[in-house]
Amino acid sequence: MLGFASEEAEAIAGAVQRFAARAIGEHLHEAAQAQLTPALWRELGELGVLGLKPGIGSTENSLTAAAVYALGYAAFPGPLSNIYLARALLDGEQADLIESGELIVALGDRNRMPWATLASAFIALEGDSAFLVDAEIGASADTLGGEHWAHVATNEKDYLGAWTRFTVQAELPLAAYLTGACNRLLDETAAYAAERKQFGRAIGEFQGVSLPLAEASTHVEAALNLLKLAAHRLDLGAADAPALIVSAGRLARNAAIELAYVAHQTFGAFGVVKDGAVFGLTRRLMQWAHQAPKASLPDDLVSLTSNVSLLLMTNPASAATAHLMSGEDAAFLEEVRAFLAPFRSIQNYLVTQDHAESDRFYKALAERNWLALGWPKEHGGLGASRLQEFLL
Repeated sequence: MLGFASEEAEAIAGAVQRFAARAIGEHLHEAAQAQLTPALWRELGELGVLGLKPGIGSTENSLTAAAVYALGYAAFPGPLSNIYLARALLDGEQADLIESGELIVALGDRNRMPWATLASAFIALEGDSAFLVDAEIGASADTLGGEHWAHVATNEKDYLGAWTRFTVQAELPLAAYLTGACNRLLDETAAYAAERKQFGRAIGEFQGVSLPLAEASTHVEAALNLLKLAAHRLDLGAADAPALIVSAGRLARNAAIELAYVAHQTFGAFGVVKDGAVFGLTRRLMQWAHQAPKASLPDDLVSLTSNVSLLLMTNPASAATAHLMSGEDAAFLEEVRAFLAPFRSIQNYLVTQDHAESDRFYKALAERNWLALGWPKEHGGLGASRLQEFLL
């Protein structure tokens, strides 16, 4: 279970996982090296994945997130970060062909485009504007992710308007694919760290390996939790949901870049060579995290953690957050609020140079054993979940 908001979303993720395993293989090295073909893309269309319609006013955002997350976990190839944006920009027969998988769209700048050698339609982005263009395909362009890129010469056909009005269609699938791919990479890297021996011990027992992996894992999970929350709020029509989707995309990009480095450090030279287990996926993560069009992040959403905290604190019992918190978690949040109320006036001691108030606060935390909230009970902690640590 992935923890998406509905049984239908979980079912779609499961169907996509089974399809991907059959189509490109289950082993990561094999899957990440798989090449996209028109026939494979049509199969994805027949499955119904390309016909999903994320966006403002849609109720298919959680379904889309679940499906594309599963494709990311499988390391499935193709323009999955851009196809829903292209579908939103186009209409009529072209939109129908995208949904069926008959039409592959290249979306990029006027000089180089991903998947150009397989595409039959081309969209060029300039700033916030999108243009449907004719493209003359030139020499192929090598990429980190080993994708079908090419140099192109373009002639403008139609102005499609501002692509930024479809920010959700750009950010949601990107965040879903990146978090899925990151969790696959985490699984592979953690398994390697548990098996690889140095000095008679698994390298995962060394803090220099385990701590960076644990930190990267936390960042990936934060991005995924924010994605699930934002997608569900979009389905419910919440006004803040588009901004949360943008935040999830930004957090997923950062987590992907961090994890790619950590995975290479863990695997050592084996992770860097082309025939290594994670070569293809780590490079795809780095490439997608940098290349995708980026929507501007609202000023009041610069700190992702602060905004999720604010969302949970201001409306914890809403239907949009209930699936993320159990009754026990919601009760714990209320307990934390009550605990914090008397300390609201405390100022940062770096400003006041007065440690008395902060000492009182931390002693109160210690009395509840909240300084060891997530520690195992056998080591003197409370054994709380990571969500409760986050809520505190």
